[in-house]
Amino acid sequence: MVQDAGFNSEENKRLLQTAGGHYIIGEKLRQGRKGDPVEALSKPGRYTTLENGLEIKEVILEKGSEARRRYVLVRNPDEARRDALKRADIVKEVERRLEELKQLDGQPHKKAACALRAHSVYGRYVRQTKTGKLMLDKAKIRSEAQYDGKYLLSTSDLGLSAEDVVLGYKQLSEIERVFRDMKHLIDIRPVRHRLPDRIKAHVLLCWLGMLLIRVAEQETGQTWFQMKKTLATLQVGMFRTLDGDICQTGQIRKETAAIFDALKVKMPAKYLNFPKPLPEN
Repeated sequence: MVQDAGFNSEENKRLLQTAGGHYIIGEKLRQGRKGDPVEALSKPGRYTTLENGLEIKEVILEKGSEARRRYVLVRNPDEARRDALKRADIVKEVERRLEELKQLDGQPHKKAACALRAHSVYGRYVRQTKTGKLMLDKAKIRSEAQYDGKYLLSTSDLGLSAEDVVLGYKQLSEIERVFRDMKHLIDIRPVRHRLPDRIKAHVLLCWLGMLLIRVAEQETGQTWFQMKKTLATLQVGMFRTLDGDICQTGQIRKETAAIFDALKVKMPAKYLNFPKPLPEN
């Protein structure tokens, strides 16, 4: 059973194991100063880099007479860079607002200071000294940096490789993405049918459409939205003559041709419709 951190509880873990199965479940890294996730995060050890670029580190925590706890710490270098850049922008804005406070006196200063401390984003990086002065919380910034691009997984299966644990958890996000795309991309809802056979047919067609999208994404290495944007440049011109309409395919770009080649689909002919001249009387 693969679950995200929202379903993570000791009771749920016990229930899953009672049935004789195993689990892979996401852990909440920010749980205060104590707890297994914090201990697993601080354990020394080297990361192993997977083919997809993810860095993983396996951590086993011994709990005395209790069963061992197995964790896999995952670090995504791309996400780590994004997290660091996002935090840098936030810190820069906090510094600007702290500088503005120096120019305020009296009640305006108090209101602005309270608003900054209570801010859901900027307030995290502000601390108040004993004299009441607000300053940038550099310790908090260093603490947050250790979480950049990281997430923690736990599993009850001691025989599963660490790489398979990570790949198994990634499948959860893929499944959730399928549900989102079925709702918003394929428009499986609303179902405008009453008869059971028609409802089943509607769902089946949507599922087949989703399957074709995933196959196309796997073969091309692009998202469906990227492919749609590229394929939108493929156009057909219609020319009307006395003998009938001539339909001619426009110039096919290299990016468009690459999609056809990857999917092993024959590219459209230059002329889709070329009428024969009418015989003269």
